[in-house]
Amino acid sequence: MRRSLSLLLVGLLLLSILGCWRHAYTAGAGAPMTGEPRYDKWHHHFLFALVGKENLRINEICPSGNATINEKVSFTNGLVAMLCLGGLIYYPSTVEVCCADTGKTGEIDLPPEKAKEFVMSEDFVEMVRDVAPEREGEVVAAQKHGPLAN
Repeated sequence: MRRSLSLLLVGLLLLSILGCWRHAYTAGAGAPMTGEPRYDKWHHHFLFALVGKENLRINEICPSGNATINEKVSFTNGLVAMLCLGGLIYYPSTVEVCCADTGKTGEIDLPPEKAKEFVMSEDFVEMVRDVAPEREGEVVAAQKHGPLAN
């Protein structure tokens, strides 16, 4: 009886080590999980993963804000947790972030005359009003008195 209980406990321990899990989250429109992730690090948790807080700044990792975040407990994470009293002391997880953008900015071929025409237009003021309303006064003043004014 004692031997079968020991085998059952060892079996449960092995099963818990093999018990990997994964959560996927999306930010913005998300991103395909292909290629190398832009962020791939272990996150640290304690007391059966109940304590621990690491925030990701997605806009710094993915400038477009479009990302897919995978948090998983790999076999290695589970093994480390088991060595730390079954996750009682320490419980790591692996977090990967893939971005939809390339991290590069686009280029626009715009002649100076067209750029001046756009910056001096009411459409530009409306765009500033939508994106950064606190700067609208500066734009209007620059249009009337700035170096581009006629």
